[in-house]
Amino acid sequence: MEQLIPSFTRVQLGQDQPSELIARFPQLESAVLSGDMTMSPSDLLLLLDRPSPASIASSLAQLQSSSTPDKAALLHRAVHTPTALSSGEIDLLRRRFWPAHEYDGCQAAWAGALAKLESDTSEEHMVSTVERLRKVREKLAGDEEKAFEAAQQEWVRRLMSGTTSMPKACWGYAIYYDPDAGADDEDFQVRVSASLQWARDVSAVAKNVQGNWTLHRMGWPAGATDKHKRGLFERLRRDFQTVRDALPEGILQNVFLVVDRDSVHSVLNGPEGGNVCDDMWVWAVDPDYRDDTQEGQDTAQEQEAAAYPGYVRVRLQQLVNNFYVARRPDEGNNTVPLETLWACAQKSYQRAFVSVREEDFQKWVPNRDVGSCLRQ
Repeated sequence: MEQLIPSFTRVQLGQDQPSELIARFPQLESAVLSGDMTMSPSDLLLLLDRPSPASIASSLAQLQSSSTPDKAALLHRAVHTPTALSSGEIDLLRRRFWPAHEYDGCQAAWAGALAKLESDTSEEHMVSTVERLRKVREKLAGDEEKAFEAAQQEWVRRLMSGTTSMPKACWGYAIYYDPDAGADDEDFQVRVSASLQWARDVSAVAKNVQGNWTLHRMGWPAGATDKHKRGLFERLRRDFQTVRDALPEGILQNVFLVVDRDSVHSVLNGPEGGNVCDDMWVWAVDPDYRDDTQEGQDTAQEQEAAAYPGYVRVRLQQLVNNFYVARRPDEGNNTVPLETLWACAQKSYQRAFVSVREEDFQKWVPNRDVGSCLRQ
């Protein structure tokens, strides 16, 4: 807990010092879970990581609503009729009553603390630590915590249905599905959708990207039947280059994805029966790579080649996290070259890209929901 408390919003804003709460947390935790809710108002605010009552009242008063609610009424509506909440009400509850300029500026510290805790210990320890904090907060302010969760779920529902007030722009990738790979199988589509949804829910990167997540399906070119990866991907490159300028705004133009039999197999029949997120991967292809090798090169030789082949395996969930960060152009239109990501992948579990950090290369967790290296 000593790694998480310094990342609380109140601490980041300089409103509280964390040292005393760190020392007293085990005692407070034991008391709260046993039913003793006696604590000072300052301890309560810090433990719940809430703004002052005056700040909450001010935020409520600023809601653009025809019937600005008081706090209790808003919490009740969030739990029982979340679909009736205004966008402003949902945003305020998602921020746990903090003003946007304060809350948003502190989220990087929280994400960084989670990542460091996971790196220093294990993902299981990090998850159990967050769960300890959640249980204490539910005991102290259960109605608020339920309202925050309900607002978050309603926000996700509106985002997925396109009914939020957020920009209509999308973010994501163009993707080719081999028609003979079985990618239209319902089980495959459900597993991929669920895995990517879990990743977006926990990834700090995904939470900071505005727009609707999209895998923009490309038409499979006629005659794209080469049994060798190099020849097939070169054919797809030529097709992609003719249409990429017409892709929807927000879809990356410097890479495209391919799902073939191997990637379908990784989702449905991985080493753990297709249930482990860290076993799932897709191909990412460099559309600007010039392949001067002879077509028909053996696939096994390609995988062991010392030279960059113009494509790389990418863990499925990293499409919304580390891989997206690397390939999304910054303000200077710079990206991490795909060749660099390929080099990282060659040292990684199953030769699938997970991170540019060497300490992450071999990370793997037997989790069917959230894989490695997402909370950073």
